[in-house]
Amino acid sequence: MMTTTNRPAGFSIFLFVCALAAACGGNQSTTTTVVEEPEEVLIEDIPGVNSLALDYFNDGVRAMNDTPRDYGSAVQGFQRAAELDPDFWEAWANLGLAQMDLGLYLEAAESFRSEMSVISDLVSRGWPVRERPEVYLDLGKAYALAGRVDAAAEAFNAILAADPTNTEARANLAALYARQGQYEQSRSFISDLLEMSQNDVGALNVLATIAKAEGDMNMAEYLWEKCLGEVAGRRASLTDEAQYEDLTEDEDARLRGYNAGRLQRLTTQVSDVQNELGIVAWSDGEMDRAERLFRESVENNPSNFAARKNLAVIYLEYANYGGACEQLAEALALRPRDLDAMLGYGSCNYGLGDPEAAYAAYEAANSAHADSALATQRLGDIAFRDLSDSASALRWYERNLQIRGLSRQTCERSSDRVCAAANSIVEMQNMDQQPGEN
Repeated sequence: MMTTTNRPAGFSIFLFVCALAAACGGNQSTTTTVVEEPEEVLIEDIPGVNSLALDYFNDGVRAMNDTPRDYGSAVQGFQRAAELDPDFWEAWANLGLAQMDLGLYLEAAESFRSEMSVISDLVSRGWPVRERPEVYLDLGKAYALAGRVDAAAEAFNAILAADPTNTEARANLAALYARQGQYEQSRSFISDLLEMSQNDVGALNVLATIAKAEGDMNMAEYLWEKCLGEVAGRRASLTDEAQYEDLTEDEDARLRGYNAGRLQRLTTQVSDVQNELGIVAWSDGEMDRAERLFRESVENNPSNFAARKNLAVIYLEYANYGGACEQLAEALALRPRDLDAMLGYGSCNYGLGDPEAAYAAYEAANSAHADSALATQRLGDIAFRDLSDSASALRWYERNLQIRGLSRQTCERSSDRVCAAANSIVEMQNMDQQPGEN
């Protein structure tokens, strides 16, 4: 969810798994996405905050509430707000969240560090602002997704130093070590989690991921099914109306609000687990079950990026190109620069019989990822086969060879299709340029 404020002053086919082992999906404990609000929440005024900065901040919030999200406008709005009001820490917070969705993890980490620096400065100057140690969670996630394991661990441990009972930080540390194959260290954090919260869903999830990594798929599936059972029990408890019977009106409102937040988090956890179980079903050849689980995962959390891509993979496998394009369009709205989703979007459009749209999708992938050999190969194929543009085809094929450290002159035509195609185009061009016989 985009932060508002409480400051009183101032194409290959494969399955997609989560970035860390603690959870999978869109809004998860190892990555951050922006959860859509039922209605737009804007800030009208904050005493002490530059009014123009506030306008830009609200522009950013609106951009994140657009369908699809307008990341360019959002980033610009939050950056401008932070420039205009150096004390506007909320702008840095939201900028970091937007950058996380864009896959700009190191840039997001810098934004979160700026947020912490601004808050620390405000506190030292006596402003009515509290320290926000929870920002270390966002920082840790950003570093983890960027592959900076030590920095991520340092951030998560900083949370535990301030709040030893923080189960999310422990779950992320457990996931971080599991991702590195350091299962003993991971299990030590899981043990602490289970002592603090019996059958903690995050702990069970990491244990399942470790079992999966160790090849014990039966245990992994058992643990994920147990996660679903735990969540179902907690959902029933949170929706039991009996708990509100003897409360005052204010107490009722507060508890309902608290329970609503917990229910949302549980629903997200269900989505993550369903995505993992879908992967297990896929690996077991249970395609119908895999599709159902991925679909239910998306229904439970529309921001579950991994589940949307996995569902698209199923659809591509069975030539449901319309369904694949629908899911990949939503995935790209969440992560516009994701290479696999961009390539998949080109594949589904081509399957729908629209080579121009496919070409545009692969061009976008090449623009965002200039070293993608697959994007250049597909561009060359479409240019030559569907658009009758041999000059562009040759350019893309030669770029493909360059990415792979080859050249048209030195590559092996008999074993390299791109090499053969590029040289055939040159030969045809040479023949066309030869003078006709008298």
